[in-house]
Amino acid sequence: MLRVVGDHEEVVAESAVEKQGSLRQQSVSDWGAIHLKAFVATRRVRNGLNKDAKKERRLRSLSHLG
Repeated sequence: MLRVVGDHEEVVAESAVEKQGSLRQQSVSDWGAIHLKAFVATRRVRNGLNKDAKKERRLRSLSHLG
């Protein structure tokens, strides 16, 4: 924020204030606490689904090439 390009101190200060006013903090939704066992189980399922989808995409792209 402090590294704003400008020749005059007044311009730099005004630009920094304008830039700071335009920034918004990203909101984070909190779903609460979850047990580690449940977290690991959901990740394993999700990663397994992603892996299968990746295999299908590769097969489709290879079938179009050949």
